[in-house]
Amino acid sequence: MDPRRRRISRRRRRRRGTLVILFLLAATAGIFYGLNSPYFHLARVEINGLQHLGEEEVLEWTSLQAEVSLWRISTAQVAARLESHPRIAGAQVTRRWPDTLVIHLMERRPVVYVAYHDLWLALDDAGIPFALETDPPGDVLRLEGLGLVDQPLGSPLPAGSRGPVLCALLVAQFGMDWVRRITVQESGELVLWLEHDVPARLDGSEDLLRSQLAALAALWEQWRDQAGQVSYFDVRNPQRPAVKVPDDPGGGDR
Repeated sequence: MDPRRRRISRRRRRRRGTLVILFLLAATAGIFYGLNSPYFHLARVEINGLQHLGEEEVLEWTSLQAEVSLWRISTAQVAARLESHPRIAGAQVTRRWPDTLVIHLMERRPVVYVAYHDLWLALDDAGIPFALETDPPGDVLRLEGLGLVDQPLGSPLPAGSRGPVLCALLVAQFGMDWVRRITVQESGELVLWLEHDVPARLDGSEDLLRSQLAALAALWEQWRDQAGQVSYFDVRNPQRPAVKVPDDPGGGDR
């Protein structure tokens, strides 16, 4: 290649290099402007799905700072902070440009209330306590007699509580809304108090709970219209469930 062509080629390479540098500088300036421009500062937080929680409490858990750029907010980190709240089962966080953060919450739903000192622990469908109540609604199943002493919210109940809690969760899962409350006996047996305050006895064995509850459901279907005549149901042996009726001529179980 002759000297003249080499000089032209070098000038072209320098021009391309200069253009690349200018482009990078412009892009850097644009990014810097976007990250710091007041136009993208967080101005609003929209929260959807609130049931028991208040907006102020949710905002406090987000740890968001005033006038932070929407570009600088990690939506995954905000969601993780929210999901660490005992009452929140799930959170989705998205940006709405130029200045809004949108939060969709799924609060935990109480499936059973467990007696705890003079209060009640609300358990979700996984058996995890997430809230304390002084006077829970009467249409939610109650579990008494666990003898809990120190139970932090968001942590599983002690291993010794597993059988009674599983029973309560299964009752809720199977839609046995005619079971009003469950009491744990000192022997470990369970008493389920049904409509009309009729007791039903279970032995509390985890491996038999499903079959015992199935036997109880069959008995209830048969005796529901006559529940006022029943002293108790006994399904400790699910293969031979029994019904005690006070005016039974034989004086025994059926």
